[in-house]
Amino acid sequence: MDKKNVGTRIRKIRVKLGYNQTEFGKLIDASNASVSAYENGDSYAPIGTLIKIAQLAGVSIEWIIMGEEVSRETLMKLLSEEEIRLLVAFNRADPEDRKMILRIAEAVVSSNAQERNGTQY
Repeated sequence: MDKKNVGTRIRKIRVKLGYNQTEFGKLIDASNASVSAYENGDSYAPIGTLIKIAQLAGVSIEWIIMGEEVSRETLMKLLSEEEIRLLVAFNRADPEDRKMILRIAEAVVSSNAQERNGTQY
């Protein structure tokens, strides 16, 4: 996944939708500095942000990340059953529930990392 190419596709989406970086950032819950960093290839957008961008633009996350659509068959080969179930549930959730799902997932991952590093309090 090339940051510059991903950034170029994000910029194309934003421009096509007719938003400046500040307006677009509000739609995807990111600062205009973050939008600029994504577009310039200075940093990757988090998966939750990529999902929001894809939904706004009516494109797949695969297109944003790789510049091409991935067939359902290929996707099924790349993802585990658990990952597919999680994505389906996430896709069906309303925006507030999606935020909660992301917070929970990030908290679990952070907690597990702290436990592995022996920094759990």
